[in-house]
Amino acid sequence: MHGETLTQARRFGARMADWGSNLVLIMLLAGVIAIVAAPHVLGWRYGVLRSGSMSPAMPAGAAIVVAPAAAGSVHAGDVITFRSATNRALLTTHRVFAVTEDADGNLAFQTKGDANAQPDAGLVTADRLVGRVVFSVPELGKLAGQLHTKTAFLLLMVLPTALIIAMELRELAGGLTDLRRERKQSKAGGGVGSSA
Repeated sequence: MHGETLTQARRFGARMADWGSNLVLIMLLAGVIAIVAAPHVLGWRYGVLRSGSMSPAMPAGAAIVVAPAAAGSVHAGDVITFRSATNRALLTTHRVFAVTEDADGNLAFQTKGDANAQPDAGLVTADRLVGRVVFSVPELGKLAGQLHTKTAFLLLMVLPTALIIAMELRELAGGLTDLRRERKQSKAGGGVGSSA
């Protein structure tokens, strides 16, 4: 009787461990999905600073999160990401040095990299504003760049998936073994009962 209780306790512990590990994997997967979906849902952008112009606060290789911002909500001291005046695909991230007006009287920003001695040449007009930097993590951009490899893909996607499948197969095999054992015990018990 004591052995049966111990076996049941072990089975329960194993099931709880399986549930716990599955829950952790589901939470990790949900986190990855949230990170991937956030730009589409919230309009956020992720980027990596390529130069050290924003050092030391945001050194080269820092990962940044840029949230959409109305030009009227931007103040001096904010770090913004904006498009180049000559190449719309080229983005720059610098701090707003002053909020001013362009030659036509429209809202514009004088920007400057923290590590630069002088403000940027020319003003950033409101139509070139991409958004305000709301979050930055030094060195994370370098790590993210390293994760864009086949090896990283295997480690981050294939390996956890294989582990889940292996754990489920082990659980299934354990259940089949328990079922066979119970059938043998019931047959053995039934045989003794019929001869008595």
